[in-house]
Amino acid sequence: MAYARRSCIFVSFCAIVLAGWFILSRERTTQTTVSERRLLLRYRREFDTERHRLAVIVPFRDRETHLRRFVDHMVSYLAKQGLTFHIFVIEQSRLGLFNRAKLCNIGFKLAVKEKYDYMCFHDVDMLPMHNGNPYKYPTNNPKHLATCAEQFGYTVPYNSYSGGVVVFTVRQYETINGMANVYFGWGAEDDDLSRRYVHGLNPD
Repeated sequence: MAYARRSCIFVSFCAIVLAGWFILSRERTTQTTVSERRLLLRYRREFDTERHRLAVIVPFRDRETHLRRFVDHMVSYLAKQGLTFHIFVIEQSRLGLFNRAKLCNIGFKLAVKEKYDYMCFHDVDMLPMHNGNPYKYPTNNPKHLATCAEQFGYTVPYNSYSGGVVVFTVRQYETINGMANVYFGWGAEDDDLSRRYVHGLNPD
């Protein structure tokens, strides 16, 4: 696996009610288009001293309780790291099979338009369990953060696994031409992303 590996722990979670207010970007999409109903909610945290700007892109459909828990946790978690960040929730309509890769690509384009220079593509049902899991700018190589996940016995299911949580700079993601839009349903798009990275970039 060519990604920079992080020794970090993620936990999957059951439903829990969010306490307090939050703001985030929410995009609704069909299989091919983004709705004109844009920015229903927004969360943005700015630090004047932070040089890089992180876009957390969350592909989403029909998991409202997970989303509330995710936002509550991640807003606090990323703020403690002193990051400038924005959570983009890219929501697919209920029509057709889920296409995670296409939602990630849509989120990437939206984030670039808003001048974010690196992206974390993040499953809504994965949460970092401790603060030793930095979501910082990946200077040399993309980073795969979900390398110690509870649902896989605190390891990865196979060596080339790159699902769950990955971080790319804009340049890195554009170099590999993003994710392939051809995978419907669950799985395969993350393995394809790993192959694109291996063949599209020259890791140190």
